[in-house]
Amino acid sequence: MTDKKKLIAKLYKGNCSREELETLLNLLTEAPDEDYSDVMAKLWQELKSYPEIEEPMASEMMRQLLARVERQESVSVETTNSKIRRNQTSIRIRRRSLIRYSGAAAALLLVGFFFWFWSGTEKPIVVQTTFAEQKTFELPDHSTVKLNANSSLRFHKTWKKGKTRQVWLNGEAYFEVQKDQRTGRKFQVITNDLTVEVLGTVFNVNAREASTEVFLAEGKVGLDFKEKTEGILMEPGELVTYSRSSGLPLKKQIEKEAPTSWKDGTAIMEDALLKDIIQKIHEIYDVQVVVENAEYLERQFTVFLPVDNPEMGYSMLVAMGLEIEKAGKQWLIK
Repeated sequence: MTDKKKLIAKLYKGNCSREELETLLNLLTEAPDEDYSDVMAKLWQELKSYPEIEEPMASEMMRQLLARVERQESVSVETTNSKIRRNQTSIRIRRRSLIRYSGAAAALLLVGFFFWFWSGTEKPIVVQTTFAEQKTFELPDHSTVKLNANSSLRFHKTWKKGKTRQVWLNGEAYFEVQKDQRTGRKFQVITNDLTVEVLGTVFNVNAREASTEVFLAEGKVGLDFKEKTEGILMEPGELVTYSRSSGLPLKKQIEKEAPTSWKDGTAIMEDALLKDIIQKIHEIYDVQVVVENAEYLERQFTVFLPVDNPEMGYSMLVAMGLEIEKAGKQWLIK
């Protein structure tokens, strides 16, 4: 893992010192061809706690930024697109504003400007699902995504030529990625724990609070972990689970495609621990399940949970032989 990736990981954990924040900001200014809009937004928030950032560093960052803006303007000068002309005017206005500032104020203003510059004027598209809801939609390259309940996917409306296709996932989604036959561009699914990188394949990603799971149905994918030096290459039928508490990924072969059963409307959990079934119920139904006897948590069950029907899910638990009391969004297993 590069120093930049390590610092980004620490940034999202809130563990960066002031010196590390400054180092990361300098590293990001040296990567003009990469999209770090999300990182810059987070960095912007963190740096607000350090108004005493040294003036020499702020001045140097301003110099680098203005040089980058000049390059962007020179590349765009022959473009006739009206939107680009408007962007050039806006860049010039912001450049004149930057010159009026120095020291710590300039440093903070620069971070905000970087965020504006990287993200551009195009707002990302966010597709969300509520509890007990699923959505299927196409991405700009005609790859398809099925989003599970209580999940969200963010991506840009257009993907620049030659740039990696990127989406940001919170929750669970099933991807059928179209291979870019002309340029071979990679496709990345970015979560808080890891990045899934592919060319064209079919896979499932479940990125929740406690862990992230990746199941590969077809093709090959590579996993790049934010907290691990070595990545993992996956073969079809493999499931990799990364636990945030242990910091270790576990790989196993799945004979049946149970990890992707939810895409057909029913989450099938075969010989699953009750504690894992409870976690799935919470994810898709927004229901809190309380177990009086902790020993039950380690018992195995097979259950079918209709994603869009919490009442049927409740009936399935009762059919498993469990004694349950229901009070609104809380189910008590006695």
